[in-house]
Amino acid sequence: QPLPFDRLLPQLIAETLDARFRPYIALFLELASQAARGDIAARETGRQIAEGFLAWGEARLDTGDPVRRRHEARRLLTRIEGMALLAALGVEGAPD
Repeated sequence: QPLPFDRLLPQLIAETLDARFRPYIALFLELASQAARGDIAARETGRQIAEGFLAWGEARLDTGDPVRRRHEARRLLTRIEGMALLAALGVEGAPD
């Protein structure tokens, strides 16, 4: 069932930071790192994963306006991946 951004985000952060997802997050961060160094294959693979997440997020957001829903899906991905990066670096705690 679709949820508003403020209710969906905490659920996704908790799931993303769960130990079961750690290997997948590590892989995504590695792809991003390689892409930042110019690896075209890593960039394409990472882009496909990110676009898949954005589509998944859009489908789960309770927002009537499609432009706003796309924006909120991007915010979800940014917040989740930011928290995953901080967790990978040993920085604990989620911001409000």
